[in-house]
Amino acid sequence: MKKLLVYATKGGDTKVVSEYIASKLGFEIKEAKELNEEDLAGASAFIFAASTHGDGQIQAKFDDKLELLNKTDFEGRKVALIGVGNVERHGSDFCSGMSAFLPVLKKADLIGAWGAEGYKFKHSRAFINGKFVGLTIDFKGDEHWQARADKWIAAVGGEF
Repeated sequence: MKKLLVYATKGGDTKVVSEYIASKLGFEIKEAKELNEEDLAGASAFIFAASTHGDGQIQAKFDDKLELLNKTDFEGRKVALIGVGNVERHGSDFCSGMSAFLPVLKKADLIGAWGAEGYKFKHSRAFINGKFVGLTIDFKGDEHWQARADKWIAAVGGEF
């Protein structure tokens, strides 16, 4: 079965991050607006990547797919999350959009929780018990985002 990275982007930052990570892990890649039931049924592992907008909402193209994810049986399948944001501009809700995935990924084997090292933020709904629920990338504010992604890839790559 295939491994699928699904992303939603407005300005292209999440697409760049997703392409980088998918290429390193050997995942197929798909934009969220094109995601369908067949894609979800045909994959053994997933990474969902989205940016955060407004007051901590998930990117709108993914918001439209949450019900589809909610109907999907993820039991026995590995799922990881990636949040792309800007800690300087949105430190009060840094990558909070990732938290929107949590209620709809029932029975998924959620992997890839990651620390906040290097990021100073006020609040994030995706920061639980001292870790983010997935990888966070400050694409515009962290010139070393690829090194951060590489560390995460090394840590979780074998789990898929």
